[in-house]
Amino acid sequence: MLPTIAHPYQIKGIEEYRQEQANWRTMIKRDPKNPEPYLQLGASLTSESSEGYWCNTAAMDVYREAIAAVPPNAQIHFRLGVSLVSEPDVRCDEPDPATRQANNKEGLLHLRKAITIASETASLEELYQASDSLKIR
Repeated sequence: MLPTIAHPYQIKGIEEYRQEQANWRTMIKRDPKNPEPYLQLGASLTSESSEGYWCNTAAMDVYREAIAAVPPNAQIHFRLGVSLVSEPDVRCDEPDPATRQANNKEGLLHLRKAITIASETASLEELYQASDSLKIR
């Protein structure tokens, strides 16, 4: 159910989000193996969620769809992982502890997968910078 009022710092109206999302969905239908439309659609859904229109679960569904359709992509796994381990949005129902634990476990698996995929194509300098920022040397 959509809230009756939007976030006080609302940037876009609901119709703008709907149009933007429809455009990305059209691009996905044209080229379902291209990761970029999935990433953009997920970002739009996440932005819409942060403005108070609904929970981030719609973005998670898009990332899961992308994982099934697109060859391994670090960014898609990363975004799904972050969404799963993030605290639920204040407008969302708090999941029960077992669901929360399962989300954290799945999120960590996706984050690890993102690191594995990225490390296969990253330069040594990029890996060093990533480990430095995460403090994991």
